[in-house]
Amino acid sequence: MPGWLIAVCIGLVGFFLGMLAGALAGPRRSAAPVPGLPPEPASELEGPLDERPLRDAAVSALLGQALREPLRRLRRSDVDESLSSGIEHVAWQARMLASRPRPMKATPSSPEGLVQQAAERVEALRLGKVGVSWGILTRRPVSVDAERSTGAIAELLTAAADAAGEGGRVGIRIRDSERKSFPVDIEIEIGRRGAELDTLRVTVARHLLTGQGAEFEIDGPVAHIHFKA
Repeated sequence: MPGWLIAVCIGLVGFFLGMLAGALAGPRRSAAPVPGLPPEPASELEGPLDERPLRDAAVSALLGQALREPLRRLRRSDVDESLSSGIEHVAWQARMLASRPRPMKATPSSPEGLVQQAAERVEALRLGKVGVSWGILTRRPVSVDAERSTGAIAELLTAAADAAGEGGRVGIRIRDSERKSFPVDIEIEIGRRGAELDTLRVTVARHLLTGQGAEFEIDGPVAHIHFKA
């Protein structure tokens, strides 16, 4: 495979991660003006906080589009499959960060089924490299976009498995929530002290889940998804 193509792919991924890190870090402080010089023009990416989500989504959409052609060539080349799939997943994350809710896609779904399908997508869990403990305390259906909910949960499970490490454990509990408006709580716990979830995966999951009315929060090594019925 041409080296320039790999470099382009890696460069785009790095650029995307840099832009995301800047967005997560919040607005930058302006440098103090230098006496005698005119003030620097404001960056196009700066402005009122309520406009930032729109700009961030636009940047994510552009990056997702920019990755399509390199990915198409990458799939046709003789290259390490993990590299190809890794870059392809970053392109998916970019598209999801730019996505909007799909109310017509919301259907009654089993929370247990959503989590099981998501776990199947995580290689470390599927192959038993990271153990899983299950606690199914409710089977009350939830009305969600099943495709995106599964994708969001898979992002969290992947982050949890990576943080737990090979030989570690991830705890999953599905139970009735104490919140009346959000009766189902899916809890994902990392079985290792001091571990932190990958920021990008958490950001993508949060965007997908809150976009369909769910509540998402992280308390130390535990992530909670509160679904509406």
